[in-house]
Amino acid sequence: MLSLILHWRYRLLGVLITALLTLTLYQFANREVFLLSSPVAQQHHEQRPRVFPTTDFLAHAPGFSVIQNLFWRNGTFYFVTDQPWHIPPVTQVVSLSTDRTRKFEAGRVAAKIKAIRLPPVSPEVKEQNQIGETISLEDAEREFGAAEVIEGPMIINNDDNFTAHYYHWIGEMFLGAWRVWNHYGWRTGAKLPEIKRIAYMKQYSKDEAPPDAKLGQDYFNDKPGANVWFIDKFFPGIQWDTKSTWDERAATNKTTTAAGHSSPSPLV
Repeated sequence: MLSLILHWRYRLLGVLITALLTLTLYQFANREVFLLSSPVAQQHHEQRPRVFPTTDFLAHAPGFSVIQNLFWRNGTFYFVTDQPWHIPPVTQVVSLSTDRTRKFEAGRVAAKIKAIRLPPVSPEVKEQNQIGETISLEDAEREFGAAEVIEGPMIINNDDNFTAHYYHWIGEMFLGAWRVWNHYGWRTGAKLPEIKRIAYMKQYSKDEAPPDAKLGQDYFNDKPGANVWFIDKFFPGIQWDTKSTWDERAATNKTTTAAGHSSPSPLV
C-alpha cells in the first residue's frame, strides 16, 4: 500500500513539473517567434538568396543520364552540386575509353564532382573520404558562374568507339538514351523540348577526319551511312558537334555548360 501511495505522489509531482516545463517552453517559443518576426529578421529574410545553377541528374540508368546544368572544360565534365550524394557513381556516367586495346589519354580526367560545402568542423573529417572535391560557393560562382552556355538540349555521346556501326549507335546508344529521356518526361509530366544538337565529343565525322583516321576509332560514320541518315530523319536540321568542335572549345580553356540552365541533356 505504501509503495502505491508513493507511486501516485511521484506521478503527481511529475504532472506538476511537466506543467511548469510546458508553460516555460510555451513562453520561450512565443518569444522566439516574436524575435523572428522582428524588423531586422524580416529584412534579412527578404534579401534574395544567391542562386547557383547546380548540376541535377533528372533521370539515370547506368550508361544513360539526363543532366541539367552540366559543365565542361578542356575534356572534363564537372558536376557542381551542394548534394553530391545525389550524383550517380561517375563510372556509370562517363568513361575514359571504351577501347581496351588503347591507352587512356595521359592525365585526362573524365569527370569530377565539385561539392559546394563549408570546410569540415573537425580535423577528423578527411577530404579524401568525402564525396567529390570541396569547393566554396564563392569559388563555384567564380569558376563556373560565367560559363558559356551552349544551346540545348543535346544528346552527348562520350564514347570513343563502337558508334561506327548502326547496331551500336542506333540500337544500343540512341534507343537507350531516348528511353531514359522520355522516362524523365513521363515521370515529371514535363513537355520535353526538341533536341537541338548531337555531340560526338571524341569522334570526327568522316568528312573532317584526318587522312590516317580509322573507321570506328576516329569517326562515327558507318559504311552504309545509316547513322547520319537516321539522325537527320529523326531530327531534321540537327546541329552536329563533332570532335573538331569540342577540340576548339577545349583550346580556349573556357568553361561551358551543356544545355544551359533550363534544358537538360541526355548523356550516353
